[in-house]
Amino acid sequence: MKKKYLFAFVLGQFFCQNSFAIRSYFPKVLTLNESEIQFAINNDVFVTEEVWDNEGKRTALGEKEGFTQAQSELALSFGVTNELQLTLGVRGRYNEAQILSGSDSVGVTTQGLESALFGLIYHIKAIGNAHLGLEMSYRKHLYENKAYNSSSPNDFIVLGDEEDEQYIGGIITYHHPQTENTINFTFGYRDPGDSLSEEAVLALEGVIGFRRISLLARGEVVLSLNNDPLSDSGQRTDIDNSPSRLYNSSNREWAKFSGGINFAFTHAVRLELRGGSVTSGQSTDKANFYAANLVFRTGEKPTVASESQKFKEYSIEGEITKISQKKKYFVINQGLNHGVYEGMKVDVYRKVDVGKSDLLATGNVIEVQGKRSIVKINKFYDKKPLKKGDIIRGGIISGK
Repeated sequence: MKKKYLFAFVLGQFFCQNSFAIRSYFPKVLTLNESEIQFAINNDVFVTEEVWDNEGKRTALGEKEGFTQAQSELALSFGVTNELQLTLGVRGRYNEAQILSGSDSVGVTTQGLESALFGLIYHIKAIGNAHLGLEMSYRKHLYENKAYNSSSPNDFIVLGDEEDEQYIGGIITYHHPQTENTINFTFGYRDPGDSLSEEAVLALEGVIGFRRISLLARGEVVLSLNNDPLSDSGQRTDIDNSPSRLYNSSNREWAKFSGGINFAFTHAVRLELRGGSVTSGQSTDKANFYAANLVFRTGEKPTVASESQKFKEYSIEGEITKISQKKKYFVINQGLNHGVYEGMKVDVYRKVDVGKSDLLATGNVIEVQGKRSIVKINKFYDKKPLKKGDIIRGGIISGK
């Protein structure tokens, strides 16, 4: 029993003491800072259970039928400015189908590089804890489906719709920097290619954050604009013989819901796990899906003060960018995006030697924006006047 209590105590200390130092969730509207880099390895699996036809009628797969899609993507994001983030990615795909052939089933697979991604996110404005953003992306397909051979139809499935996809949309986010609790609403227009109908995409996501761990719930709805160019004939340039309706669909629509958890190993590394289901739709698949993403991000590293600073450890470090004429207030280059909140205590240092800094003053944050804050000085510890470029540190993890 004692060992169980000891384990629980150690685990609690691990999460509680670090919860205010390490963030596990980053709303996408809160873009990377200038020159920051993020690298992600994204993996997902989609397993079909039933299919919906063009009228929304649901049909279960046969006992010997099946379809699975697995994807892996490498994505590199870069902060061009404090408000603009660019992403480049490449995605591979593997499809596997069990196709009926008489009374038996035949297993067929196809795989290859599926698409290249170019995306951008622009943080438009912060209004208190609310943020407005713009998202755009272009996905270029990198494959050609094999030509259909009617003499051996059971040996053929496609890798995808063989189309280029474009998306533009808005982001509205409420993000509480102290608790990390977040609500994201995204809305946009998607053009999935010449042979498919344009779509409206809506998504709502809620996050309860503990910084080292975050719990997520998400709902997404895709609505067809009903302008599929091939909806009258119902014919496709590429025939897919698999039991899935995921490709070669007509005026497709769906609603899906998922839950997930993020876990931050360090300030730079986090794991994102997701699982959910497509619950309704037309001309698509009813399926379960799972995802596991490993993300590496620069920045967010805490600062450990030198001996002269009584071994204080901080989660936030920045610098003074502007000082008021009366020297009672100053602006820093850290804000809501970095975990700064109204009332946070801030220490001001100036480097005097390698590994050594002098404490000049302390203050409290009185106004917070997305990537900057205003601090009111409470106390001076040195006669040296503050100047632009002096180091600021906040979010004390340990020390007094």
